[in-house]
Amino acid sequence: MELEQTLKVALAPREPAADFEETVMARVSAAAWRASRASRRRPGRAVLAATILVVAAAAAMLATQLRHSRAPIKVARIAPAVSQPTAAVAGPPRASASIEPVAHAGKVETKETAPPVKPFTVRVLPLQNEAADTMSRSAVASMYAAFLDHLRVVPGATLLEADTAGNAPDGPADFRITIRTVKGKTTKGAGQAGKFDVELQADTLRPDGTLRSGFYTSSTGEVAASCGVDLSSCANPEGVAVGFVRVLRNAVFPPDPALRRQLQTRLLDRSLGVLQRLRALSDLALLGRSYSVNTNGSAPGAPAAALRDPVVVRGAVDLAAAATDPAMRAQIWATLQGVGSAELIQPLLDALRQDSDGEVRLAALGALVASFGDDPRVHAALETTAQLDAWPLLRALAQRALGGANAAAAWGQYIQSSLEDTSRPAIERIEALFHQLNLPTTNAFASGANSPDPLRTLRLLDSDGIRALTQALPAAATESSIVQRSTPTLVSALQYVDNPAITDMLLASLDDDGQWLDRSSATAGLVALASRRNDPRVRAVLERLSTSDPDPQLRQIAAGSLQPPANTSAEQPPRLGVATTLMEAGPSAPQELVGKPVVMRVLPDSVAEEAGLMEGDVLLEINNAGFSSAAEMITVLDAVPRGVDVDVVVYRSGEKLTLKARF
Repeated sequence: MELEQTLKVALAPREPAADFEETVMARVSAAAWRASRASRRRPGRAVLAATILVVAAAAAMLATQLRHSRAPIKVARIAPAVSQPTAAVAGPPRASASIEPVAHAGKVETKETAPPVKPFTVRVLPLQNEAADTMSRSAVASMYAAFLDHLRVVPGATLLEADTAGNAPDGPADFRITIRTVKGKTTKGAGQAGKFDVELQADTLRPDGTLRSGFYTSSTGEVAASCGVDLSSCANPEGVAVGFVRVLRNAVFPPDPALRRQLQTRLLDRSLGVLQRLRALSDLALLGRSYSVNTNGSAPGAPAAALRDPVVVRGAVDLAAAATDPAMRAQIWATLQGVGSAELIQPLLDALRQDSDGEVRLAALGALVASFGDDPRVHAALETTAQLDAWPLLRALAQRALGGANAAAAWGQYIQSSLEDTSRPAIERIEALFHQLNLPTTNAFASGANSPDPLRTLRLLDSDGIRALTQALPAAATESSIVQRSTPTLVSALQYVDNPAITDMLLASLDDDGQWLDRSSATAGLVALASRRNDPRVRAVLERLSTSDPDPQLRQIAAGSLQPPANTSAEQPPRLGVATTLMEAGPSAPQELVGKPVVMRVLPDSVAEEAGLMEGDVLLEINNAGFSSAAEMITVLDAVPRGVDVDVVVYRSGEKLTLKARF
């Protein structure tokens, strides 16, 4: 063992090349001398001493050969095993790994082995490229080619690709992937030369080929983006492709033990930048979540199993200590919400009590309340925060977490009073409401509140509160690009609230020409309610949009809203009777639900009401058919039989429920 340890030290890559032979010879000779002395003290070990001397001589010869060889020396780096805890986060933990030799011409290398990935087949449909200009179309085509190249080397994957004529592939598959350009997008920058907007739909299929569930993500790329070595954070065509494959490997495809080990190693590697380590932690948070829900039916809201590994917990705590950017520290604590490891209690308490940034304290409070609300130390810290913290929002949330008969009512009153307090900046007026809706305000991630139902939250406000919201929201969205990106989600719920102040806000946003709200969201809000469409001011705007707007999609929406109701005597296709929006992405939003329809309103006397659907339900399947958008849901509904009970599968409060509906 002593000789083995000596060789490891002598062969370490940090030794200067010029001293390599001399170092090995000297240390091997010293080890042999010590072994010979031991054999004289214990004659029974003479054979062992002789063996050591032979090995020493061989090692010296090897050193000489390596010293004069032109071939570079390759040293295998052994990553920490994911199941090995460490006593402290002083650096990457020691761990054993399975190493197997790999023969090459003239040399022997080693590589680390990991359990194999479960084999799976991916059917990739032909690219749907409808970019607006030649440059963007070319960039999308390059992105798609790079996507296929990176997808072909994903461990365990077998690809079914379109033929040279562009015909869709056939055959049994576990996943089906569609990439298309985004049409009808009117946000600033979209459709300009040099930019391309693409979306990816990954469907999980049952063995019989029917749709089990879907996964949706999108990306905006730049043709001439300047990129470094790390393509995963680049917006050029290949960078977008790498990002798509990264998301698929993390969240959709069967879990890859080697990928998990690689991400864990990157999280623990202090030689990497904080942003790289944080990306590894974020990927670990996604790892296998969508796959486990789609195939095993586990709860979507549970943290990824990889986050509960003690080594990962310690690595995340170490990363938080190294992060000088408070937004990164806040994101780390938000990512760990619900993990429940007792090792997190003290670091989270320290962050809540001592961190100078309010967003960090907010994220720490959320993680403490989610898993450790019954701990006496946490309860004492919440009491102190509720009384002494300088941030009113944090005081209100701590008071709410402490419970009591009036906690919920007091929180609702705080949301309304904040909106009505005109002495505060606009962003501070809306921050409590945005927290409740799990929408970000000052950081590019949500705070982790557990309220996926916007309409139910808006019912906390009376008419004065709604009016105050419509005054504060445009100003906050104008001041903050993060709020602006969150605003369409809130407006999609506000459009179903019949209040004159909302109509005024939507009309004003069109006059501002999309300065804080995109025109598509504003137009959809104006046509959502019959009472709003009948407003003379709204009809005048819709008539103008239907005839002269440059966006053909807006012209179509406006023209359709001006048409008289269709003949209701004819048989209408089956409809649930719900208003939906799409689940938005965010660290606390289950990734496997992103892009799926969320029930925002259940119409009275509808099929949905009779079936027991509730606001906030996420629609997963109807009549054993899955879907990932409102349009796909309508297609499924068109095929539903009438007069019989049909299964409607929803996600509600952390679990799947099957309801019976009759159309």
